[in-house]
Amino acid sequence: GIPKPMAASMRTAAVFALALGVTWVGTRNLHQWYPSKILSSGVAARSRARTSFGLRNGGKVLFFRRGHIHSLPSLNNGAPLGHKGCGVSRRRLPRLRSTIDWDFDGEIDSNKYNMKANNLLHSVFLVSDIEKTIEFCTQVLGMKVLRSRDLPAQKATSSFLGYGPEGQYFTIQLLSKKEGGVVDLGDAFSGFSLTLPHKTLTEVVHIDKAKAYGGKVADPMKNWILGPNMIPDEDVDFRKTIQRGYVYGPSQLLFEVNNGTVRDPLSRVRLRVVDLEKSIEFYEKLGMKIHQKRAHLLDEPYDTRLTAIMGFGNTEEDSGCVELIYFYNTQEIDIGDKHRQISVSTQNVTAAAEVMEDAGYSLIKRPSKLDGVGTEVAAVKDPDGYMVVLVNEGDFKAEIDPKTAEDRESSAQKTPKDPE
Repeated sequence: GIPKPMAASMRTAAVFALALGVTWVGTRNLHQWYPSKILSSGVAARSRARTSFGLRNGGKVLFFRRGHIHSLPSLNNGAPLGHKGCGVSRRRLPRLRSTIDWDFDGEIDSNKYNMKANNLLHSVFLVSDIEKTIEFCTQVLGMKVLRSRDLPAQKATSSFLGYGPEGQYFTIQLLSKKEGGVVDLGDAFSGFSLTLPHKTLTEVVHIDKAKAYGGKVADPMKNWILGPNMIPDEDVDFRKTIQRGYVYGPSQLLFEVNNGTVRDPLSRVRLRVVDLEKSIEFYEKLGMKIHQKRAHLLDEPYDTRLTAIMGFGNTEEDSGCVELIYFYNTQEIDIGDKHRQISVSTQNVTAAAEVMEDAGYSLIKRPSKLDGVGTEVAAVKDPDGYMVVLVNEGDFKAEIDPKTAEDRESSAQKTPKDPE
């Protein structure tokens, strides 16, 4: 029932709506699209009366603001905006892009603890065959094994892989339980994103080579045309062409592979979410900032995703990032157990845990030392149930560098004791 003039520009209209942070609800029974201005409501007053994108269905206007849907039953008396019976002139409507206010001010309860000094260390992935997965990551993807260790308390063994030293580069921790068993894949963990130079890229997505090491090419390298970002703010006509492919390793470990040259080829971990705004709020409270936010309706090939890339650095290339992925109309996700946690270093675990708890997030592990390792950690779950482990920065450095451990022990011995 969409009028022909409106149907012709439906995708463009949808992108304008998504550029303002809407939640996609589909077009069923919604037969006319109109830009609308929030005029009066308690919500509008608290949101500084931002411009929104409206969908009119009969006498109702639905407007969208940062993932929330509101209904103004009698805003325009059933008349199209701009019509003399509407009461709102199109000439008075502001330019859509000039009203977006998504700037992150970086204030994270600075009176208690500076969370922005945190750092993304690694993401833990449960595998059924750790040796095959290590071989694939090293021989096909070009990673290095940085260290391995046994975890007696978890009855498991683990290895850390990446493209540079831990603490300076984002890494993957492969975890293999000694008793084996079936790994619940779920549907929420969407793998890792790599950015590799062309020569390496050609080898990675070589079908025969991937197959020889227990993997498979899910989508060969091809050109993707990306539409504009909302953050940073880009013109609606902006387009960027990249080369991208997808390859699976053993244990269904998925890698999105992009062509390019960056400091750390292991760019980010990719996680599906149910409510993008709630997830963004969590990771902002953790100390991250939004580097990129975009809808994918103008991509070629396009899909119905809204994504946010967040990290601790000033840019995406400064440190590893988390990519939050929201597919429109998602009501629930199955996390499974293959993605175990994200680890974040912090200078004071107790203070960082208190910041998260004060923000309303329940701790699933209070600050304590890891059995057999001695590193102080705490753990909290994000709104979708992904576990984030807060790791003491000093303990972590001592864990990966024996010299740091010796220096800390020597310093402790030299510290004068209080007289008895």
